Amino acid sequence: MNKWINRILNISLLVVIITISYAWMITEPSRGEIIDYQRRLIVPSSDLEIIPYTYNDETMQYEVNDTSPMKVGLTEPGKIQKYKFAITNHKDIDARTDIILSNITGDIETLKDVVYLGSTNQNYLFEKSLSSLLSINTENNTQYIKFISDLKIPAKETVAFYWYVYIDQYASNEIAETEIQIEKILFT
Repeated sequence: MNKWINRILNISLLVVIITISYAWMITEPSRGEIIDYQRRLIVPSSDLEIIPYTYNDETMQYEVNDTSPMKVGLTEPGKIQKYKFAITNHKDIDARTDIILSNITGDIETLKDVVYLGSTNQNYLFEKSLSSLLSINTENNTQYIKFISDLKIPAKETVAFYWYVYIDQYASNEIAETEIQIEKILFT
């Protein structure tokens, strides 16, 4: 009889502890942001500062380019335009981010097979055609590119992320004076 009472008390105590723990976790304020990505996750908030730069061929320096929309004017075949993001993590923990180029407009149909985007960063070396990178947001019928996934920014550091847009050297001269506009650059 004592064993039976001990088992019932132990099971009751276990249920009470689990219930109290669960209630405590739900009422404790969250220190992160809740996002949807195939399941519910709690992600610590990040404190990233991003400064976009464009390389100026005349001064041979990167200059701050915070205009919106960002215009990628492609003037001639073989032309390379260089860009840089200076990403500063102000938190005491490492941050990871995806870079998404959103609301892309302009002469996309004319340029999608002759324009290439690439990166010269270690661990992120690539060069892909615009047509292979473009995706369509069906909700608002806008075009976007998931440019980089899982870029790591160490705690209390600044990372320079270099990228470029290149127009194929064998493209016809008919593409002169065409452009692509990037309305938003999202870091998620």
